[in-house]
Amino acid sequence: MTLGEFIIHTYCFVDDFLQCSFSSPFKKRGEKPALSDAEVLTMEIISEHLGRGSE
Repeated sequence: MTLGEFIIHTYCFVDDFLQCSFSSPFKKRGEKPALSDAEVLTMEIISEHLGRGSE
């Protein structure tokens, strides 16, 4: 599995998990975020997997 495929599989898993876990989206004020929760969590998981876990 290539890194690109791993990122896509991880994103799909995280997105499906978040949709199943939370029945209704949280209501937030202000501007719409540039990235979705699934995208941010995927980046964190991939960076930890690659050993770049520092913030």
